[in-house]
Amino acid sequence: MNVFLLNRMDLGNQLVLPNSADHDIVTSSCVGDLNCDGITELVLGTFDQSLLIYRLVINFFVMVLPLTS
Repeated sequence: MNVFLLNRMDLGNQLVLPNSADHDIVTSSCVGDLNCDGITELVLGTFDQSLLIYRLVINFFVMVLPLTS
């Protein structure tokens, strides 16, 4: 899955989420501070019932926790 950074929206300014190609299509998303540490996480729900949790660290998304059924 490709994610665009907020400062400009074009194809030259996107990030590919690590390990996102290992899961099915994204059906839902949520952005919030899940663990109350002041850093926002990105949560993606997939058709294969996985939850992918990412955190933006220095312009790169890192996978925090993949949850699968």
